[in-house]
Amino acid sequence: TRVITKQQISFTNAASPMLSIKPDLPLDPVIIEILRHMEAQAAKLSAPCFVVGAMARDMLLHHIHGMHIARPTRDIDFGIAMNDWKQFTSFKNALCDTGVFLPVNGMTQRLSFRATEDARGIPVDLVPFGPIESPPGTIAWPPDNAEVMTVTGFDEANANALTVQLSREGMTTRVASIPGLVLLKLIAWFERGQTNPKDAQDLVLLIRHYADAGNSDRLYEDQLPL
Repeated sequence: TRVITKQQISFTNAASPMLSIKPDLPLDPVIIEILRHMEAQAAKLSAPCFVVGAMARDMLLHHIHGMHIARPTRDIDFGIAMNDWKQFTSFKNALCDTGVFLPVNGMTQRLSFRATEDARGIPVDLVPFGPIESPPGTIAWPPDNAEVMTVTGFDEANANALTVQLSREGMTTRVASIPGLVLLKLIAWFERGQTNPKDAQDLVLLIRHYADAGNSDRLYEDQLPL
């Protein structure tokens, strides 16, 4: 079996232009507001963050390339490079201090955006990775470290994330590329197996539409030897 090191993994074309949300397929203004808060707080802590999960899938396939998504999401997940749990707590507290995010009892990774007494807000999940991992590839959620989560692949997905322009005003955010999402989905599928069929469904969707997501010409121009 050939071993591929982290240094050899590169998903994206370095010459690729910045991607943009189609004007006729805009993101929900609420989602843009969440992204604005996340970008602002991440910049203050110099903590790289990027959109992962179903929202990244929807942004790439639907809002950028115009494909139909049968089950669009309003939940939003972020990968965030963190040094330690103290920094992660500071990041969460800073978001809550804005007055629009609330912590969710029993779920260290989750915040609720614009929740009220009468309505559930939009779930925002924060997945820390990087130096915070112990051992490498895993994190153990405080306070009791009983819940362990695999974050293998987040470093590679972050290193190859795409920059997406969200509006004409020039606001941008970083989003996992399709190969990055496939990597994370493969690992999640390996972990959860048949207990969660959406991992396999998302893999089929991403692979089926990869060529149409701006990659058909690359096969004949940049990757002709393939």
